[in-house]
Amino acid sequence: MKAKLKELAGQTITYGIFNIVGRFLTFILFPLYINYLPKAEYADIVIIYSYIGILNVFYAAALESSFFRFYDKNDIQKSRAVFSHAFITIFLFGFVVSAIIFASADYLTSLLSGEVENSADLIRLAAFVPLIDAIQFIPFGLLRMTNKAKRFVAIRFVHVIVYVSLNFIAISVFQMGVLAVLIIQLVASLTTLAIHSKDIIANLRLKFDSKLLKNMLAYGIPTLPAALSTILLNVADKPIVKEFAGSDAQAVYSANYKLGIPMLLFITAFDYAWRPFFLNNYENDGSKELFARILTYFTLIGALIFLAFSFFVGYIAQIPFIGRGKLLPDDYLGGLVIIPIILLAYWFNGMYNNFAASLHIAKKTKYLAYSIVSGTAVYFASLYLLVPNVGYIGAAWATLIGFATNAVLIYYFARKSYPIKYDWTKISIIATITALIYFVNQAISVNFEPTIDVIFKITLLVTFIVLLRLFGFFTKQEIAALKKLIRRR
Repeated sequence: MKAKLKELAGQTITYGIFNIVGRFLTFILFPLYINYLPKAEYADIVIIYSYIGILNVFYAAALESSFFRFYDKNDIQKSRAVFSHAFITIFLFGFVVSAIIFASADYLTSLLSGEVENSADLIRLAAFVPLIDAIQFIPFGLLRMTNKAKRFVAIRFVHVIVYVSLNFIAISVFQMGVLAVLIIQLVASLTTLAIHSKDIIANLRLKFDSKLLKNMLAYGIPTLPAALSTILLNVADKPIVKEFAGSDAQAVYSANYKLGIPMLLFITAFDYAWRPFFLNNYENDGSKELFARILTYFTLIGALIFLAFSFFVGYIAQIPFIGRGKLLPDDYLGGLVIIPIILLAYWFNGMYNNFAASLHIAKKTKYLAYSIVSGTAVYFASLYLLVPNVGYIGAAWATLIGFATNAVLIYYFARKSYPIKYDWTKISIIATITALIYFVNQAISVNFEPTIDVIFKITLLVTFIVLLRLFGFFTKQEIAALKKLIRRR
């Protein structure tokens, strides 16, 4: 078990390093946008990328899931057939839909703020972004299934460098607007597609197997509602906030939502490593005990991220930004109140990913759809109930409610499909102490001077670890391993 934990940790760290560096680099684009662009242009960027995210899933999610399930590392010919059928189907379907969007651009401008010139041109450029991205899902999936994490990370990193550097040049140096952002997105995506071309050519086979495609679709299509619901949970709030609260409120909400990035980094890095890991190890002895322990550690790390970032985000937001302004300009600071809510929402999304392993292993993916579609329905109901009454704070709560509903429902189905005996006692200890520490900070540190406040918050984080030890969270073996690690350093 120890070796398998190290394997998952190693993969998570590799993907995590990229996510920390890569997402940080893309993260600094949002202060670039909000410091250099009018709120209406930033709001339009957010809306466009929300719809691109939905289309990415719509184009590729079903066959990406099938690729992971049908890929056989011991059968190269079968794996190449699986690769080919997934890749070609995504390309053909995506091309048709993107062409329709391109032709309908003039009729789709109402989706944007209406305050930016050439809105139809924005939509025409955006139409082919999800196509170019979606056809790379399968080559990236191949790298994950063959444990080529370093190559995966390197290609992703090329995309990030091209995208971020050109954005800074275009917007801060040449004072270009939102149109340049989409042109740069296309350039960056085409660059990584070119890098993938060798792997695509090596694995692409034009022989058609109707039975294989039918089986892949039969497995993957039931996962599509779940995948679409997942992306809707991440992006649908932005258009709804725009509808009920206006573009300025949507810009403030979207900018602060971005500050939930520490938890997002952790969840994303874990999920990249988690799916190949559980599919490759579920048949091994002791796999259920291993998966249970992973959830406990996952919860602990999530709790630390939640507390640390909730405590210090106000200071982080005031960091001076390159060129002008601050990381979060003064007229955006009111949105900081949503940060703890968004962090919790991401954590529940991570719990969902843990529980979903049972349904993938048991090949009962239809329950993914049942749970997440139900959760999304609750999410939309919460959005339309809360946003008109309390604005973007209501959108943050709706997001948390939606992700929490998903996690609860998926756990219910997972227990019936592939039951894992999780250590709920330890998980409850973590949750209780986390809540206690968080509310103590909220109640006491309000009027502290900055220096005293920082010292107090650090003390609370140390207290969190001490309380876990006092309540028996850490085993003797874990304490011994930690002491050994400290001595080595």
